[in-house]
Amino acid sequence: MRAKAFSNGKEDKIRVWSYARWSSDAQTNGDSFRRQLDLAENWCNQRGLTLEGAEKDEGISAKAGRNRAAGSGLSTLLGKVRPGDYLLVEDNDRLSREDWLTASNFIAQILDKGVKLVTLQNNNEIDSERFRRNPGVFLQSILKSFLANDENVKRGARVRESWAARKAAVARGEKPINQNLPCWLRWNRETDQVEIAEEKAAVVRRMFALYLESGSLFHVSRTLNNEGAIRVSRNSNGKGFSNDFVWRCLTNRAALGECMGKPGLFPRLVSDEDFYQVAERLKAGRHNTVRHKATGDNLLRGLAVCSKCGARLHRHVQGRNGNVYSYLICGSALRGFSNCGLSGIRCDMLTESFLGLLLAKDDALLRAVLTGGKSGPSDLDIFKAKLAEAERRAEKILKLIEGENQPPKRLLARLNEIEAEENGLREQIQDEEAKIKAQPSPAQAYEKLRKELPERVKITDRTNLRTLLQDVVERIVVNTLEDSYQVFLKGGREPFAVTLIKAG
Repeated sequence: MRAKAFSNGKEDKIRVWSYARWSSDAQTNGDSFRRQLDLAENWCNQRGLTLEGAEKDEGISAKAGRNRAAGSGLSTLLGKVRPGDYLLVEDNDRLSREDWLTASNFIAQILDKGVKLVTLQNNNEIDSERFRRNPGVFLQSILKSFLANDENVKRGARVRESWAARKAAVARGEKPINQNLPCWLRWNRETDQVEIAEEKAAVVRRMFALYLESGSLFHVSRTLNNEGAIRVSRNSNGKGFSNDFVWRCLTNRAALGECMGKPGLFPRLVSDEDFYQVAERLKAGRHNTVRHKATGDNLLRGLAVCSKCGARLHRHVQGRNGNVYSYLICGSALRGFSNCGLSGIRCDMLTESFLGLLLAKDDALLRAVLTGGKSGPSDLDIFKAKLAEAERRAEKILKLIEGENQPPKRLLARLNEIEAEENGLREQIQDEEAKIKAQPSPAQAYEKLRKELPERVKITDRTNLRTLLQDVVERIVVNTLEDSYQVFLKGGREPFAVTLIKAG
């Protein structure tokens, strides 16, 4: 039975609240909450009281005051308390681990509500008057706040130093980091090395194969779920594969054996060719948000853009006079993000005209454009030019300090910076060369397209054909008001301009 308090002959209920907090998710499955709640219930039992309610913040650090944010358990509790209530906490650091001044001011704000704060570890009952006037109370509170914050600062410094040492080891190519490994890798404690978890690696390799086959994240996740593939995510909690998880696996450069940008520290999962082909297709399809099945017959998805705002054109089906017509309309206009208007262009007419351009018997002009190369230097040329310039600057500094027993520190520091820049550029060059090797040239892709196009246009699911088109065509800029379009080929300087002529 809840105890009562009597004031001026009037009976008032004494309300007692408990607050618990812990910092990490690992403690959620541990003993922290039970311990803190037991302390609160024991205090109530000793005084014949009953808890009015309890709030908690799971896995939330109080170092920066996150447990005080709107919607937190502590914020909710402070909205319930009223003058005369008791607030039970294990110790001061459950409320705050900020610097002693901030923590003390926060405790003062709670006490100013007329609440009595009880720290259960030492059975100290604190009200506003005692906190401000009793040195045995406020000095103890300040000291505990200081020690809690100082512990956090030291712990943070040790963690930063530890990670800095690990990153330095990675940069020297000595050893990979054994935390936060991708799902297909595991740490072998006996050999002190990273190794592939073959059962999970097989699932991730299948992700790459399925995406190269379909070009659809939805298709990959649905297929794996239908097949009942093993859960490779450590945090799947029994749930199936999601598009987001598949995307993260396909874009993780650890699949190439990289650890924090350093190649060769992890076992390789897939080839450069497969990884960069997937990367290019993901890049080309980043604006495509409709389901794989619903868009299988639209060859121009991801290629056709609005001539006014540059947004992707979306397929829109409309019925008229008993017939169904498919139009391409500016996606931004459909969503109300632009004033381009909802004028559309017939999808079948545009597709037929576009394919006719690619299949023209006299294709000498297209071949000339595709083999002519880009205007201006390529990314690889730029990286090589930057590396040559960095090497020239490093050589100049080396000549200045040659023969010096104690060369100037500023020159040595500058030389280290340039050498780091050189290493970064060499990695970029290696990366770019791997991309070029993995991807077919526009001219090669066009030759393959010419062979497969006549047969594939009759197939309902044209996903692979769309991939071939994306290897040849940069974009199709469509003017829906004038029924005209421009085709920009990869490597081309000038577009091909076409105007549709309506029959009749």
